[in-house]
Amino acid sequence: MAFNPHRKTRQNLSDEIYAMLKERIVTLQLEPGEMIYENTVAASYGVSRTPVREAINRLQQEDLINILPQRGACIAHLSKKKIREAQHIREALECSAFKIVAQNWNSSDPVYRKAERDLLSIIDDQKEVVRKGDSIGFIDLDAAFHTRVLELADNQTLLQVIQVMRAHLNRMRYLELKEGRHEAESIKHHEQLLKTIMQNDPENTEKLLIYHLRYIVNDWEFIMKKYAKYFG
Repeated sequence: MAFNPHRKTRQNLSDEIYAMLKERIVTLQLEPGEMIYENTVAASYGVSRTPVREAINRLQQEDLINILPQRGACIAHLSKKKIREAQHIREALECSAFKIVAQNWNSSDPVYRKAERDLLSIIDDQKEVVRKGDSIGFIDLDAAFHTRVLELADNQTLLQVIQVMRAHLNRMRYLELKEGRHEAESIKHHEQLLKTIMQNDPENTEKLLIYHLRYIVNDWEFIMKKYAKYFG
């Protein structure tokens, strides 16, 4: 992610630093337990400590960073409990929203025709990043597919909550991709979900989505044991 501190407001700087730090945490470029310091982050981005502090405080509120008094900030370890809670909440919220979209889908409406084009394009892009072996790109596009469907439910609060939940689940997903390599199957799920949504079939959409979201859960115990150092 490119960063240019010039002619930006403090809030914009804080938002960008927050987004970049969050990406590095979620993709495990910043490893659980690693210390980060306001001065170091500020110097690396050429900004004052204030927007860095604001970004770190936001990440603390999302349980991605722990503040250690007199020491600095520490990247939070993955929490087995938090991951399972996030999975449960995401399932409930996404299933409800996907069913609404399936009920309301109207292929004669320009809004839905554009959504279909967008979703098919995302699926094509996913196939391309799989060919390139780009795991980070794949997970970004996976999130983009779900977000594009959720946008059609017209519930901004739901989108915001799911975005927070995804951060914890995606840290787990990056570990899973090192082991399972389920990208091709995930793409098939997206194709099937788009089909049932366009067929105005909320019941099968819900069934497919639950299967899709739970597909890698069976690997969790193995991953949690293998990467035990990442879990608190």
